[in-house]
Amino acid sequence: MRKILLILIVVQILVACDSSPKVNFYDTALKQAAENDKIILLNFSAIWCGGCRAYDIYVFNDSLQKELFNEKYLLLKIDRDRPENKFLVDKYKIQGIPHIVIIDDKERILGSILGFKKSYMNNPENVVTDIEYILALQEDISQLENAYQLDNKNIDTINDLLKLYKKAGHYLETDKLEKQLVEIDPTPQRQFEYNFKLAVNSIKKEKDPKPLVAFINENKNLNDEKTWISNSQLLYYYESIGDTLKQDFYFKKLIIIDPDYFTKKYIRFLFEHNFKIDTAIILTNEILEKNKNLLKDHWGQFIKAHLLVYQGQKEKAVTDYYDWMIKHKNIWESGDTYWPLYFYASFANFHNLDLDRALEFIKIAESKRHMTDEKLIMSEILYKLGQIQSSIDLLTEVQNQTNDKLEYNKISKLIDKYKTEI
Repeated sequence: MRKILLILIVVQILVACDSSPKVNFYDTALKQAAENDKIILLNFSAIWCGGCRAYDIYVFNDSLQKELFNEKYLLLKIDRDRPENKFLVDKYKIQGIPHIVIIDDKERILGSILGFKKSYMNNPENVVTDIEYILALQEDISQLENAYQLDNKNIDTINDLLKLYKKAGHYLETDKLEKQLVEIDPTPQRQFEYNFKLAVNSIKKEKDPKPLVAFINENKNLNDEKTWISNSQLLYYYESIGDTLKQDFYFKKLIIIDPDYFTKKYIRFLFEHNFKIDTAIILTNEILEKNKNLLKDHWGQFIKAHLLVYQGQKEKAVTDYYDWMIKHKNIWESGDTYWPLYFYASFANFHNLDLDRALEFIKIAESKRHMTDEKLIMSEILYKLGQIQSSIDLLTEVQNQTNDKLEYNKISKLIDKYKTEI
């Protein structure tokens, strides 16, 4: 295959106010690619995404790599959460991020890199290596695609093509071939894997937990990876509909598999639902005693502050937490992370404490991340501070941007409630 010359031009996508945002940057990139025989990298990211920030810090801003990229590739950095980019998110069916999708000027997906690999931190050049590997697969992929067009039921051809699609990270074609294989050659293992994927997709896309619950009940010996995936999806679903008992049930299952990750989240859940507070206090004391370094992190300060409030020490909780925030101001002022701001505001909002400073913090986080969670907390704090119209305006903004029916209905009820108090 003729060697493809690549050029990288880091493009900051500016928001246009016209009705056709596609013309603003995407069509221009396609035109440039066609005119100069270049490949486009669609870098789907978000401000809040840790892996996305890691790409910026370790790869795209690395001096040696930056020079190499500027010579080789055309890169579009696309914020997945901005409404004007929704047409691309839908077109390329983006779910998880960071996700770098490699396309040609005809919008054909050549492959992709999903997530941020740890090896990129010390060896950022590995990103280029991985991209070039994907491009090098295209000749073999093209040959197999031609063979597949001639005989689209040949099991060997389908399997060989599927292996290459997986190596290239061609997620859409992988899904199609996996479905076809199940239809024409349904081996037990293949059927099992496909049914698991369908069950997970049902809860992720259709918000229906029944297929996943049924799959778990029918397969009692799932490995840890599938147990983690299935139970975490069920947890997030029941969180979205506010089912406290179900959340408690799945938290306890997940803690067994991944205690470091889920114990902190479980403690937060218990405190902020005023549920099993004795358990939350015991777990907080245990985790802080076991991991003293946790108090250096916003998670440790967050659960410690909740603990103090439930022990009747509200003033100490606020003083200690705020002092830590100021002492570690460099953490969130530098832009490396805005989680400390979010967590402090979440704590203060829940307990109706120190709301003025909490509002200042959450405004900083929202201005950098533009996330729904920050806006919802900000709207609650504004309401509690008597700024009801500002709260309604913010809720209306979130409502106009959400595609989630459950969230839309919840916000509608809040807006109606707040309007009665103006």
